[in-house]
Amino acid sequence: MVISIIALLSSIVLVSFNLVRVQARDVRRSQDVDKITQALELYFADNGKYPELTQGANYPLYSEGQDSSDYTWPQLEAALSPYMTNLPVSNLPGSSGMYYKYYTGGTSDICISGYGGNGTTAHVIVEAAQQGFALLATMESNEVLTYNDGGPMVNLFDRYGGSYTVTSC
Repeated sequence: MVISIIALLSSIVLVSFNLVRVQARDVRRSQDVDKITQALELYFADNGKYPELTQGANYPLYSEGQDSSDYTWPQLEAALSPYMTNLPVSNLPGSSGMYYKYYTGGTSDICISGYGGNGTTAHVIVEAAQQGFALLATMESNEVLTYNDGGPMVNLFDRYGGSYTVTSC
């Protein structure tokens, strides 16, 4: 009887501890997004545009970079190197579906879509010619941080800068 009570209490503590670890990683991701956003704004102040990723699959229409991509994230990291030492990587060892993603318009605007809550789809248009950007991050427990980050997409922690419009496209 005593052993079963100890086992039950141990499992409750373990579940709580894992939840705290998940939330701590999500807070870290949100802080990373804010740091990258600051670096992007400093880049814009010095260059008059946001970094373009010429090696991305959709360039020159728009630039798209993701930390799990071995060719676009280092290009963004190099562009932002005067403003931050290195870009974070969101994937956990052995997991998938976690990412940081960066978009900026190239020769055309780009429409980014995501879940807007209550069964709706949220859309954001980022302006062409690297005049706007979107920076997105998936979260492990996308409850509090993604709903209260100020962005329209509730399934992602999202930040925008420069010229962008929350609209349908």
